[in-house]
Amino acid sequence: MKYEVLKNFRDKHTKEVYKKGQEIDFLVKRAKEIEKNLGSGFIKKKD
Repeated sequence: MKYEVLKNFRDKHTKEVYKKGQEIDFLVKRAKEIEKNLGSGFIKKKD
């Protein structure tokens, strides 16, 4: 699934920094983990 980054954050697993406006591919499971750990407002699913 494609997601848009809404706020900058660092991935705790890969140490990669994602920047606002970037479009990234995450598995749904991974996206849910990010939202659980960081809260809502960091990534948004692309339509």
